[in-house]
Order: sequence, then structure tokens, then C-alpha cells
Amino acid sequence: MMNANDKVNYESSIKQKEKKYSLSTVLAWLYLKTIGQILPGRWNKWAENILHHNKVGVQTDDLLNSNREKELKDENERLKEKLKEGSKKEENQSNLNQELTKKEKEITELKEQVKLLGEEKEVFAKFFAEQAQQIGNLQLENEELKSKLSELKESYKELEAIAQKRGEEFLVQLKKKSEEILHLQKELIECSKEFANKIEMLSVRVEEKDGKIGSLTELNKTLEQEKKEMETKNNEQKQVISDLEKRIKEQDDLINSFRENKDINETVKKDNESLRVQNTELKSKFSKLKNESDTKIKQLENELKQQRAELEQAKGKDAEVENLKQQLEKDKSDSISKLNATETEKKELESKITSLQEQVQALEKSKEWESAGIDDSLKETHSNLTEMLKEELAKQEKQIKQLQDEHKQAENRSKIDITKLQEENKGLLAEIDQLKRSLSSTPKQLEQQQLSNNQEQQKLQNKQKDASKKPEDINKKTKADTKSIFSTSGSVKSKFSNTLSKLRGNDSLDKFLSDQNTKLKKSFPEFKEKHFCHNVLKETIKSLSNQGDGKFESDKLLELLKSNLMKSGRAIIEIQVNTVVEKVGKKHSIEQVFFVEECAKGLYLNEEDSKAVIHSFTDFLAHKNNSNNDSVKKFVVQKLTEAEMKCFSDKVQVLASSIRDKFLSPDEKMCSKISEENNEYQLTEKAKKEYKLNEVNHMPNSSMSYSNTTNVSKGRFKLY
Repeated sequence: MMNANDKVNYESSIKQKEKKYSLSTVLAWLYLKTIGQILPGRWNKWAENILHHNKVGVQTDDLLNSNREKELKDENERLKEKLKEGSKKEENQSNLNQELTKKEKEITELKEQVKLLGEEKEVFAKFFAEQAQQIGNLQLENEELKSKLSELKESYKELEAIAQKRGEEFLVQLKKKSEEILHLQKELIECSKEFANKIEMLSVRVEEKDGKIGSLTELNKTLEQEKKEMETKNNEQKQVISDLEKRIKEQDDLINSFRENKDINETVKKDNESLRVQNTELKSKFSKLKNESDTKIKQLENELKQQRAELEQAKGKDAEVENLKQQLEKDKSDSISKLNATETEKKELESKITSLQEQVQALEKSKEWESAGIDDSLKETHSNLTEMLKEELAKQEKQIKQLQDEHKQAENRSKIDITKLQEENKGLLAEIDQLKRSLSSTPKQLEQQQLSNNQEQQKLQNKQKDASKKPEDINKKTKADTKSIFSTSGSVKSKFSNTLSKLRGNDSLDKFLSDQNTKLKKSFPEFKEKHFCHNVLKETIKSLSNQGDGKFESDKLLELLKSNLMKSGRAIIEIQVNTVVEKVGKKHSIEQVFFVEECAKGLYLNEEDSKAVIHSFTDFLAHKNNSNNDSVKKFVVQKLTEAEMKCFSDKVQVLASSIRDKFLSPDEKMCSKISEENNEYQLTEKAKKEYKLNEVNHMPNSSMSYSNTTNVSKGRFKLY
């Protein structure tokens, strides 16, 4: 019989034999035989690992089974020996027989299991042979993949080097394009500034022209009114002349009837003599009136010439506006061409980027990258390159859009300003043409009226000579006629003075001088002092009062006004020129042409004067060997001051004559006329109180304080 320990060992060996194949091994084996043959190899690793693990276990189980068979044989022999020994014992024989039958059954079962294991061994041997073949094939494929991987690594290195080179080239191109875009932006800003300055200059000129047109329209209205009044008076005079002719005929009849009477003849002779005296007086007064009317006509002709010159200047400004328009269009076309070039380069860069992206995508599609383990590095480099390129392209697109928006805004502004200026210029030209026609017609009408008056007077004189005998009533009527002629001529004279005063303005002297100051500051902002014209007139009157007993001639007053205006204006202009030269000299070298150009721009000189100054500056540098900074600066200040004074002196004549005429006008009551022949005047008490002539006199420049400002428009110099 078996003891308890032998029984336990026997049962455990049987249980180990029963646990030879698990469910996972069977499923893995079925998976590899069916689905695993279709799917790729990397997806079959889990089943292969399970079978590999169980294969090792089966080998160990085979060894254990062989050992167990030996043990069972040994036990069987032991049992046989025990049976031999137990045959002696009768009591336990039955039990032993039962145990033997059981053991025999177990042995038969174990033999059957061993047979099954042998069959399975053969199956697994075939399977392992197939696996060995597959492993050999996989090793060959692995070697091929390694060779391909090395080739891909080399191609990747080459692509990486090419990508770096192209990236560097692209960055260099982007830097160049960004610099070009910044340069274009600066050019656009400078063009917009120049355009704004020119628009300001044109607006100032348009304002000046508006003032002139207003004064000319008022003058035209007054001249039309005077024309109507003269026509009415001419009609009245014609009626008076017709009445006189009727009366003369009646008197002729009376004279014929009273020829025989001697007393009447003597009285008529006396009357004739008195009439002759009156005729001579009338002739002298008529000649004076004629001279005065001639002077007034000359003044009107001079004003017409000035208006024509201003009209020509307006036409020249129109030409400047057209030139500005053409320059703006050229700048526009240049900027558009530059933008188109940048856009084409942008498209080329985008095409290069797309080609690089396609190459990278083609490399991504290949499975070798994943097996090689370099997919992540390539993806990182590719993503970095694409992000950098996208950022640079976005920046470039933003800059291009900003340039396009600024360009469109500048175009719209320029178009609006040019249309406005063209409309204003058209209106100005039409108004100037109307004024030109009206002014050209007025002196002719005045001459015709004077000729008609002269003819009527000659007719009266001839009739008076023919009449040898006239009574007292004829004498009275002729006197009345001469008085009417004097009244008409006086009215004409007063009308001329009124029209001239209206042309210059009917305001007071103080307001007139302040208006002249404002007009002067528009062209010369350095004359910022409010009382420039006031101070010049004050010093002129003081110098006149010191020369004698307050008597002076009109021409002398004009000369003094001119000299004082030139002296005080030169002092102010020299200060302004020195400040501009010092300011520009801190930024640029003095011995360069660019320094003179910047000074001329700071003083807003016109192109002709600036070119003349630059030409003289180059001659100065060429002929002078040892030129230090002080001498160069002194020369530049001198030439710029001369150019400024040239522009200022062109308008001093008009300014001085207008101040003289306003001061001498009887409406102001500043002076009274002493003699008609010498055109001599004397200061009134009002003028002495106004200008405080008892105080100590000053020089013109000592009583004035001027402040320096930067010029705005000097293209230029329109006071009226």
C-alpha cells in the first residue's frame, strides 16, 4: 500500500500534466495561423511572445514528464516488491490489489497522454521550423531596412543642410525687403509732409487772392455806380446845353434888335471882358482837373498792371499745382511698382516654402522614419522652419497692407486737394477776367466823359465869342453853367478819391496798419511783432518833425518810409537767418552743399533764389583755399540775407506808398496840405499828440522788439 506522502506526490504530478496548455496559448496559436498571416508583423508580437513563453514551459514540462515516468516505474517496481512482500500478508492483499488496479489504470492514462504529447511535439517541431524560416527572412529584411535607413539618414542630413541654407537665404531676403519697406514708408511720409506744406502755401495764397478779389469786386461795384451817376449827370448836362442853345438863339435875336443902341454895346463889351477872364480861369481849373484825372488814370493803369502780374503769378501757381500732381502720380507709380516687385518676391518665397513642405511630407509618408526613430527630430525642424517662415510672411503681409493703406489715403487726399485747388483756381481766373474787363472799360469811359465835357465847354466858349452884345441875364446863365461844370468836375474828383480810398479800405489808420501787419506776417512770420508798421511810421514822422517846422513833401515821406522799412526789415531777417544757420549747423557739416540746401529749406526760399545761393557757395569754396567755419558761416548768412531782402524789397514800394497815401488822406486829419504846386504838407495837432513828438526820438530799430519764428511760406511775398 502507498503511504500519504506518495499519494500526494502522485496527485500533484497528475495535476501538472493536466495544466500543460492554457487558453492564452491556444488563442495565440490560432491567431497566428489565421489573422496574423494577413496583418503586419509588428501587430503579431504579442501572440509570438505568448507562444515563446509557453514553448519554454512545454520544454520544461517534457523534462518533468520523463522524470515522472521514471519515478512511476520505480514506484511500480516498489509496489511489485511490496506486493511480493504483501502476498505474505493476506489481510492487506485485497487492498493492494485495488491499489494496483488503480495504478495500472493511471499508468494506461499516462501512456495515452504521453502519446498525445508526442504528437503535439511533432506539430510544435514543424511550427518551430516554420518560425525559424520566418526569423531568417525577418533578419534579411532587417538588414535591408538598415541599409535603407542609412541612406535615409544621409538624405535627411543633406535635406537639413539645404533647408538651413535656404532658411538663411530667406532671412537675408526678408531683411532686405523689410529695409526696402521702411525706406518706402519714409519716402511716403516725406512726400505727405511736402504735400501738406505745399497745400498750406497754396491755401495762404488762395486766402490772399480771396482778399484781393473782394477788394476788386468792391471797386468794380463802386465804379459801376459812378458810371451810372456820370451818365445821369451827362444827360443833365446835355439838357442844360440844349436849354443854353435855345437861350443863346433868343439872345441873338435880341442882340440883332438892339445893335443900334451904343449904351448896350458898351455894357456888352464889359460883360465880354469879364467872360474872357472867367474863361481863362475855367481853362486853368480845367487843366488842373485834367492833370489830376490823368494821374488818377495812371494810378488805375498801374493797379491794372499789378493785377495782371498777379494773374500771371496765379497761372504760374496753377502750373506748379500741375507739376505737383505729376510728381505725385510718378511717386504713386514708383511705389506701386515697388509693391508689385515685393509681392512677386513674396510669391516666389511662398512657392519655395510649398516645395520644401512637399518634400518633407513625402519623407513623412515613408515608414522607414518611424522605424529609424528620427521622425520626431525631423518633425521639430520642419515645424520650426514652417513657423518661422509663416511669421516672417505674416509680418511682410502686414507691412505691405500698411503701405497700401497709406498709399491709398495719400492718393485720396491728393486727389481731393487737387480738385479743390483746381476749382478755386478756375473761380479765381473767372473773377479776375471779369475784373480785368471792368477795369479796362472804366478808364476809357472816364476819358470819353472828359472829352464830352471838353467839347461842351468849347462850344460854350465859341458861342460866347460870337456874341458881341449880351445882357446881364445871359452872363448870369453862363456863370450858372460854368458852376455846374465845376460841380461835375469836383464830383468826379471826389468820386476818384472815394474809389481809391475804398480800394485801400475806409478804416482808420490804426486798423489799416494792423491789417498791413497781418498781411506782412503771412509772407514773413519773422515779423511777429504786432506794431511793426506802426513803429516804422512813428519813427518816420519823428524824423520829419526834427528836420524842420513840421513841413514835408509827399515824396520825402515816401523815401523815408522806404528806408525805415528796409532797415528794420533787414535787422529782423538777419536775426532769423542767423538762428536758422546755427540750428542747421549743429546737425550738418558747414562746408557741404547739403548744409546750404537745408538752410534754404528752413527759410522757405523759392527754387531760383536757393539755386543762386548754392551756386555762389560752390564758387566761394572753389576759389578760397583756407576757409574756416566762421568765414563760411558768415558768407552763407550774407547770401541768405541778400536773397531774403530781395524778396522783401520787391514789396516795400507798395507797402510804403499805401502807408503814405493813408497817412496823407484828409479823412485821417493827420496833416494838412499847404501848397498844391510843391505837394507840401504840415502835421496837425492830432498827429503831434498821436505820435508824441515832444518826447525824445528813437532810432527805428531801437524801439522795436522782434521775435524769431520759422517761416511757413516764402514762394512768395504777396502783400495785396
